[in-house]
Amino acid sequence: MRLADVVLLVFLQTLWAGSYTAIKIALRELPIELLILLRYGSAALLLLAITTALNRHAAIARRDIKWIVLLGIIVFVLSPTLAFRGIDYSQAIDISILVSLEPLTTALLAFFILKERLDLRKGLSIVIAIPGVLLLSGIWNMQAGHFTPLRLLGNSLFILSLFCEGSHTVFGRALSRRYPPLTVSTYGFAAGFLCFAVLNWHHLQFFVDHSLSVQTWAALFYLAVLCSAFGYTAWFFVLKRLPANTIALTLYLQPVMGALISYLVLGEVLIGSAWLGAGLIIAAMTLAFYTPASKVR
Repeated sequence: MRLADVVLLVFLQTLWAGSYTAIKIALRELPIELLILLRYGSAALLLLAITTALNRHAAIARRDIKWIVLLGIIVFVLSPTLAFRGIDYSQAIDISILVSLEPLTTALLAFFILKERLDLRKGLSIVIAIPGVLLLSGIWNMQAGHFTPLRLLGNSLFILSLFCEGSHTVFGRALSRRYPPLTVSTYGFAAGFLCFAVLNWHHLQFFVDHSLSVQTWAALFYLAVLCSAFGYTAWFFVLKRLPANTIALTLYLQPVMGALISYLVLGEVLIGSAWLGAGLIIAAMTLAFYTPASKVR
């Protein structure tokens, strides 16, 4: 893996880690459905404008149109819907455990769909990183509560959302090897936004009736332009060259960078075990990606 790829992946995970703080800020004034509409709708319009201005509208083979549409629906409709419903029905302690499984679900999808093998170093990295995520989440301070059918449903929905996110990486890699990353990102956003808008268009009335603060507009800009339009396009750019199970491991950097950003921006407290968890995750990433200088060409 080239140093430029590593730097870009770390930058992307830092951007997406900051999205949790931006979402918290935006949700102070916006309902969830409207936030999703504004985020992905703005990203779709921006990408369409850039693609048109650069004359980069690539022709899509008929057999691939359905995959790009499916990609947009899975990532920008199903994934957030399942995740939010799962969080609502379940408990924080369950979600803290399940979220650490996202790179693993992506690796499994890459194995079965793309035939990518998970080597020993990457497997050990996942084993080391999972307890790091759990330490960072402060899971032992949460109350387990009673396990109810509704809670089981919530966990099931959230697991499905993880597979949706994983399929975004896996199918995105397949498509990015045939088309420019900007094309895949633009058409995927447009398809997902249109589908979500059909189901939730009535929430736009709230946007018309209310004025938003500067902080909320700044959060929307961060989410739509940086995290979505730039972030997903850059992700497809890296997927064009690297295996899906390799770059999926960098997802473990999100809780590290997210905790640091929350500490700096929101003043949230990080206890000693959180720093230990961050150390384990960094150690796991070093194991997965470090290449001795003698082997670098």
